Amino acid sequence: MQSTLLLLVLWDLERMTGAGVPRKGKVSGKGKDDTARSRCGSKVKVSDFEEAVDALLQAGAVSENGGRLSLTAAGKARLDQELRAGKLTFWTKGQKGTVVSAKNAQAALNWLQQAPAPAAGAVSAGEKITSYDEFKTVVLDTHKFLNEEHRCENFVPIYQIRRQLGDRISRAQFDEWLLEMQGDDIFQLEKGNASDASKDQLKDSIETKTSGLRFYAKLL
Repeated sequence: MQSTLLLLVLWDLERMTGAGVPRKGKVSGKGKDDTARSRCGSKVKVSDFEEAVDALLQAGAVSENGGRLSLTAAGKARLDQELRAGKLTFWTKGQKGTVVSAKNAQAALNWLQQAPAPAAGAVSAGEKITSYDEFKTVVLDTHKFLNEEHRCENFVPIYQIRRQLGDRISRAQFDEWLLEMQGDDIFQLEKGNASDASKDQLKDSIETKTSGLRFYAKLL
């Protein structure tokens, strides 16, 4: 829930100010100064959500430029999926759970009102990917999003693609079908320079018995 709420707050503040949200200090919802009261009804510190911010940056849902955070196209797609899947639950005072302000609820309503409805035949949030053809479509769209948002020059880290798909597909099936896309001359999977990668990023890449570590997916 924390990451969904954070995506929603970042989107709403960016929409109001027309600029990215400062990562350090207090978030302003009025576009004046970083200590102004936000639209969420209180002074919000992005630094209070460092772990969630780092996770969203790694997943490609948020980008950072000049110390300011902005939702990427993939982040907006994730926010839409999570809101429609009921990942954000609103509680009122006196109920057991997390109290979320009415202005956050309004922000969620604003998003759902302006967001396009899912296309006919599209895979909905949380729905399992059950065929190779469906996998190809989703992975190609995800590769395009990440490549454009992070300026990867066609070398998109495999771990970012895997994390975007989440639990919609098993790890083993992801590996098998991504290697099959390489066999079909859609992707070239390459090791490249992974010296700065974390253990988790390496784990979410692909390791083959014959070729070893494959860290990047290059579209042919």
